[in-house]
Amino acid sequence: MKKRKPHFLLVVLSLCFVTSVFAQRRHHGNYRIQNGFGIMGALTQFDILTDNFETKSSNGWMVGASATVDIPHKWYNVSYLIQLSENHIDISANNLLS
Repeated sequence: MKKRKPHFLLVVLSLCFVTSVFAQRRHHGNYRIQNGFGIMGALTQFDILTDNFETKSSNGWMVGASATVDIPHKWYNVSYLIQLSENHIDISANNLLS
């Protein structure tokens, strides 16, 4: 049992040294947290190609926003994204009642 004490003490001291040297320090700012924000916008033109109706393309729009958040001391991050769009199209058809 006495021969194992020096090895045990060496292992404990090595683990303490490695843990203290390579650990992420919260108070000293070694772990950089990056958050991101983005916006987007676009103009669209929409049309349907069909033989059943007469269609005419029209303009629309699209907007969006995104946010990315790093969570401290985790292997993943969180992203949120929302997109809104509106498209117009003109469709001509025959009157079925007459």
